[in-house]
Amino acid sequence: MRILDVVVVKGIQVGKSDDRRPCIIIEMREPMWIVVVPCSSSDLYDPVRDFMFHDWHEDFSKTGFVRSTYAIDGAFIEIPVSDVAKTIGRLEGDLAVDFLKWAALDDSAADLQKL
Repeated sequence: MRILDVVVVKGIQVGKSDDRRPCIIIEMREPMWIVVVPCSSSDLYDPVRDFMFHDWHEDFSKTGFVRSTYAIDGAFIEIPVSDVAKTIGRLEGDLAVDFLKWAALDDSAADLQKL
């Protein structure tokens, strides 16, 4: 696992749901913890706050998402690595850079642009 991987996580409570849910890894914490941003494809998307991964974006196919999905603003959650059920994709290209800027991880976005 690495930063910007899209993973399915067991039991993250978002609203009334504690289903398995896709998340983006934004930080690795040793030895066995990570920080993730949970994602959803529900109709509760807030265009002012949340970050949308549109299914028409050229980098969308690498995410592992099945349909347009959004990252939930303000929901950075630290979890044990053991809560990750599987890796389904990864953020890459302009989509990754835009996401990192939205998440206020601009230094990471600048590092990505150098690659």
